[in-house]
Order: sequence, then C-alpha cells, then structure tokens
Amino acid sequence: TAKVTATAAENGNFTGSIEGTFAIAKRDVAIDATQPAHLATKSFDQNDPDFEAALLFISGNDQLSGEAQTALRNELAIDLTVVRSDANNNEVRTHKGVLGLGQTQEALNAEFTNFNIAVTLGDFTITEASTEATLTLGADVKVYDGAAAASWATLSGAATGQGGYRIQYATAAVDEQGNVGSFGSFAEGAPTLTGVGAVAVKAQAVRDGYETIAATTADGQDYALMQVTPRTVTIDASQPDAKNGKVYGSADPTFDNATRTIDGQAGLPVDRLNQLTQELGAVSLAVVRTGAGVDENVGTYGSLTLTDEAQAAMKGLTNFDMQLRRGNFTIRPAGLEANLGIVQAGAPADVVYN
Repeated sequence: TAKVTATAAENGNFTGSIEGTFAIAKRDVAIDATQPAHLATKSFDQNDPDFEAALLFISGNDQLSGEAQTALRNELAIDLTVVRSDANNNEVRTHKGVLGLGQTQEALNAEFTNFNIAVTLGDFTITEASTEATLTLGADVKVYDGAAAASWATLSGAATGQGGYRIQYATAAVDEQGNVGSFGSFAEGAPTLTGVGAVAVKAQAVRDGYETIAATTADGQDYALMQVTPRTVTIDASQPDAKNGKVYGSADPTFDNATRTIDGQAGLPVDRLNQLTQELGAVSLAVVRTGAGVDENVGTYGSLTLTDEAQAAMKGLTNFDMQLRRGNFTIRPAGLEANLGIVQAGAPADVVYN
C-alpha cells in the first residue's frame, strides 16, 4: 500500500493539496506438478521415470502486454523440475502428494513476495512387479508306512531365500466324503500328515514388491491332496492240523500264536517295516478258543480267535485296517475202545446159565 499526495500547480486557478492511498495486490500464480498417467506410476522393479516440468500459470496473464508477461516470468525464476520427495521409499502403494518442486510452497512464497503462489502436488503409484516364475505344488498320497506324508512346492524361474521369494502354505480339512473345508492362513513351512487322513494343501510364493505366485499342481489344480490310507494287516488265528481239533473228552491242545501279515511288507524298507511291527506289537497274537468248557460236544466250531484284550487293541490301531480271521476247531468222536474201561466197569458180572 502506498500514499500519494497531489499539490496544485501555481497557475492561479487552484491551491492546496490532497492525499490518497492505493494498493498493489499480489498476483496469483499456480504451479501444477501433477504428471500424465504414464509418468505417475512405475512397477517395483523399475527406476522412477523422467518427470515432465511443472506447469506455471500467471493469473490474468492474457490481459497483460507481452512486455509485462515477459517481465513477470523473468521475475518468477522458479526451477520447475519435478522431483519425488520420497524417492527412497519403494513401498507398493500410492504415495500421496510426493511429486513437487525442489522448494516447498511456503519457501516460494517467502522468496517471491509479489506473488501468491499455490503448488498442486502430484501422486505417484508403485505397483507390484510381474514375474514369469511358476510354482508347482505336490503332495504324498500313500498307504500308511509309519513315516509322515509330505507336501512340497517347487519354484521355477526365480530364486528363494534371502531377498528372494518365500514359499508359504495353507491347509484345509477333508472329510470322509472328500469335501474340502475352508483354507486357513498362509504360513511358511510345508505341512505333513503323520497318520491316516486327508488334508488339502495350497501354496504361494511371496516377495516384497512382487506379485504373489499362486501354486498349481501338475494337472492344473490350485490345491494338492495329501492323503494317507490305512495299511491292511491280516491276523490269522487258524491252527495247523495237529492243533485245530481234539478227540471228544480230551484236553485242548496248546495253540500256536496267530500269524500276522502286513500288506505290502515285501516292498517296505527295513526301518519302515520295523516301525510298523513295533506299532502292531500292541496286539497280542495269543490264540484262545471261545466256548472252551462249554462247546465240548462233537462238531466244528469257528472259535479260534484272539483274546478280548487283543481285539480291543486292534480297534485302537487307527492307522491300520485290521482283519481277523478266526480258525475252526473240530471235536471228533472218541472210539469205543478208548472207553472200554468205562463200559466194563458198568457191566454185570458173568453168570452161569440158569
């Protein structure tokens, strides 16, 4: 704001003076640092683009003479180079208001006091980097052998470990009808299955700044079935001919132990077979005859079996399909000669014909 005093010239017609004030308002200047779409984004693995210079707009510029326009622009010696204020931050997200000038709006207004400068800042978006890498998922489907079933995911076309991709897994329960439940959260560490059952497994490879790689199986499924089925074990309580029966009235023989056959045992490694044998040791192979002392008449009875305790132990071995074959026991008639002493003891004494 300035004061102006006007004094009358000494020409005889006017005398005295008059004072007045007038103001010179700041001229508005707008600077736009926003960038066209192709320069306002990049992927994580790229360098920042070369930004276009900011645009400067002087208010009322079209009403000024060319000389005045040039004078104002010369006075506004502002570096319009656009920079990213968080150039060291490479997080995958939209970085709000980070594209601007080397000077802040406040600094510009403090330097160029004849102007009211407003700076429009631009956003910059960093997206996940794409990859051609693939992740292949697999899992064991096997008959129980005492060792845990495994799952795995193999990454091709990229590295894992420090600074590389991390492989994560998620699981879901599978019911007896094969229905797959809801998958849990992803975490590192490949799942295993120690006993009979089924688990669905998914996998993904993650890396900071890069798109997540979802695993597929060799046949294109998005999850693998890890499954362990029971191993069949047959226990046969039948006896050799010398012990599968007796003569009526005699004592039962001493029975041999039942035989036990593990399905597929010939193809098992020694350590696996030993493990199964140890687990099956919970079932006693001692053979008993049900009905002994009751079923003593001549006939054939399917009565050779294991003790009640052994049969209960069989039910507790849920990793096995336990099959029990009962053996027949035959009681044969006794010969008359063998009982002659009994007959003679009960006969009347000899007499002379009378």
